[in-house]
Amino acid sequence: MSLTMQTSAKLYTGGCLCGALRYEAEGEPLYAGHCYCSDCRKASGSGFVPFIGFAGSAVRFSGQTRSWL
Repeated sequence: MSLTMQTSAKLYTGGCLCGALRYEAEGEPLYAGHCYCSDCRKASGSGFVPFIGFAGSAVRFSGQTRSWL
């Protein structure tokens, strides 16, 4: 009898509110925290913004991006 150990990396997924752009990050975050600066509070309409950071090689984007000047 042999035992096979499977390890599956954690997968974080999300996207923009309209659903056009999706992202996923695989593995454990390099760092995580909360930002309380006035720019983040204004952008979120909240008292803080939670964030996590990953290595660039762990992050993938899909979908249509848009930009405004």
